[in-house]
Amino acid sequence: MKNKLLAFLAFAISIGIYAQKKVKLEDNTNASNFYFNNGKVGIGKLPSGAELSLGKKTGSDGSLTRLSLEPPKHTGGPWNYITRDVGAYAYLDQYYGAKQLLTFRHDGKIGIGKQPTDAELSVGRKTGNDGSLTRLSLEPPKHTGGPWKYITRDAGAYAYLDQYYGAKHLLTFRHDGKVGIGTKNTGSHRLAIEGSVGAREIQVEASGWSDFVFEKEYNLPTLLEVENYIKENGHLKDIPSEPEVIKNGIFLGEMDAKLLQKIEELTLYIIEQNKRITALEAERKN
Repeated sequence: MKNKLLAFLAFAISIGIYAQKKVKLEDNTNASNFYFNNGKVGIGKLPSGAELSLGKKTGSDGSLTRLSLEPPKHTGGPWNYITRDVGAYAYLDQYYGAKQLLTFRHDGKIGIGKQPTDAELSVGRKTGNDGSLTRLSLEPPKHTGGPWKYITRDAGAYAYLDQYYGAKHLLTFRHDGKVGIGTKNTGSHRLAIEGSVGAREIQVEASGWSDFVFEKEYNLPTLLEVENYIKENGHLKDIPSEPEVIKNGIFLGEMDAKLLQKIEELTLYIIEQNKRITALEAERKN
């Protein structure tokens, strides 16, 4: 019986290929499933301009598996191609077994591993736990050190986007706006850089400056007080010690202001010394 059915289908298809009129095959419900017209084949619909047309109108939102391809050996499949309507959008989905791989939306948006969003291309997959996933890999045409990789990952309460070239980490963005160049650890900094920075100009905004040294109310330490402080602490007052700088670093704006404060204090000492020298010279002349 099976051989007779296959022979009949082959005969029907050959008729459809060569006939100059429409041919349709129906099942026992008299519903038309296969259409043949001038070499075109339609399954579930009349043939269109394509050699093979697949489709069925359901009259409501839903999904239909249009094509299923079973790998000859692999057991995780099959490959399924599904069309569906959701509200105002039409979709074409590609699955391997139950795993969603690729989705096209009728407005040109594409989703890889997820549903399309407002972006032209959306790439993603939810794993349900912390981990990293390579979202994009770009191979240079000649250079052998690559590829460029863009990796998303979760670590505790933070989400990250990392850029690599081969195994070399280059750049990290964290979801709260922090950026690391050459490092994944930004600490408390908005921008963390592992290595030197070259710039023609850097502007540091400051909320105050050290000109208070020249105000009459400023209590200028005596040189003896300065000397005693240095002997006791090994550094100038209001200036961090070497261990503090090694441990915590410095803030450029704050440090420049403190250094200027010491320069202005030194200027006042020089002015005072000059007055004394002038007075001594006057006494000698008299």
